[in-house]
Amino acid sequence: MNILTVSKTIPFKGMVLDDKSKSIKAVLYELTFTLRTEQSSDVTYDQAYIYQNISFSTISSFIYEQLHQTVMYDLDSKANAENIFSPYDNNFMILPTINEACLISCIHAKLNAICHETSIVEMIKLKEMDETLSYEMFSDDLQYDTLPNIKTWLGEFSVWDQPWWNRKDFSTYDNFLPNKEEYDLFFNNSDRDNINEKMAAPIREIEGQIIGELASEYLDEDNPETVEKGKLIEIDFKNPKKFKPKLVPKEPK
Repeated sequence: MNILTVSKTIPFKGMVLDDKSKSIKAVLYELTFTLRTEQSSDVTYDQAYIYQNISFSTISSFIYEQLHQTVMYDLDSKANAENIFSPYDNNFMILPTINEACLISCIHAKLNAICHETSIVEMIKLKEMDETLSYEMFSDDLQYDTLPNIKTWLGEFSVWDQPWWNRKDFSTYDNFLPNKEEYDLFFNNSDRDNINEKMAAPIREIEGQIIGELASEYLDEDNPETVEKGKLIEIDFKNPKKFKPKLVPKEPK
């Protein structure tokens, strides 16, 4: 059995809003991840190679396009964060707890949720450049006992059935309604399926692009001698278009 592994480090900037400390902190991180894809009896080496490229490009795109310039906050800071930053195009990330241990767990879970099912992100390292501190997490069982389920965290009337770190899309946002009446009213007037499709669209686009490029180059059965083995395709992220899902209920009064 062949195992394909790759590691990459990507910097990203963010802002942490904390109502308890009454502070907005600019942060600069370097995020390193290791990605493993295995050939098996059901997956050929050529297929594993394509799947690794899909996973690698999806994760890289998510970090470049979504994590960079994101605003991070928790439930206590939710109202102020959204009131202050909603006019701007920054991405929102809501966390169960404002600390690096929670952040690294959420990112670890999210990268595994968005990568191809034949791949796994085992290790991620989060280095806070301003403080010269590093946080590292390794997991190969994908169990995140420290992270709450959606009902425990946001209650019975949460907008989604799974928290953002478990969803196969580019979102890092969750929300809830104050009662069943507003919950039913909101969903009677919202096309949630359409919103969910749009949230997952960037991943499908990356899969299509990678498969299209590699199917014509790497898996060219008529001209196998022209194929360059072991090549990773990297999408150009120099001018990313930030994806900002819009499924935000009005805040309860």
